[in-house]
Amino acid sequence: MKKQTWLKIVNPVLFLAFLGAAIAITLYRYGPESLQGSHDIYEVHETSGIVFICLAVIHIILNFSWIVVTYFKRRKK
Repeated sequence: MKKQTWLKIVNPVLFLAFLGAAIAITLYRYGPESLQGSHDIYEVHETSGIVFICLAVIHIILNFSWIVVTYFKRRKK
């Protein structure tokens, strides 16, 4: 598969993983009393976080050439 095809898959899933972790920790701390401190909600947060980190690494690898060109370009003397 082409890099652009991979990015079209990775980017939305990366966003959903972030959203899942953010919503889960919000419910874990500030949600209804039945969910506050819930082990199940914490597991959702932990799993979403792991998926997010893995996909973030893949995202950086797929975009590494752009990062190098944009931030590490040689300056003319």
